[in-house]
Amino acid sequence: EYSALCDVTDLTSTDTFDLFYGMYKFNDRSRDYLDQLRQNLALIDRKLAAKEAYIAASHEMRNTDRQRLISECKKLLQDVVLNSQAEANVQMNHSTQTEQPEAAVANTSKSVVDKTSESTTEKGK
Repeated sequence: EYSALCDVTDLTSTDTFDLFYGMYKFNDRSRDYLDQLRQNLALIDRKLAAKEAYIAASHEMRNTDRQRLISECKKLLQDVVLNSQAEANVQMNHSTQTEQPEAAVANTSKSVVDKTSESTTEKGK
């Protein structure tokens, strides 16, 4: 269809309007040819519109998919950050709990040493 249109353009680009009128007037099938030409042009127009709509829809779908993927990535990154913060809090609580018994042992050891030195001092008196 497109190539036929290009052929018509090549064949008629140098012809005058009077020549076209003469072919139209004296050719019994000229009306049929014009009708067929109109139908073919309408078909080409519909195909172009359909292709344009398809490309626009494909582009929109890619954008929608891209936005969905970006949204999913943001959600995953937020989850990673929240999990990292939670793990850091657990580790901090664990280390604080570990340090407290060590501090209690140190305080207990100090008081035992103090009591021992007091009792040694009292025995020496």
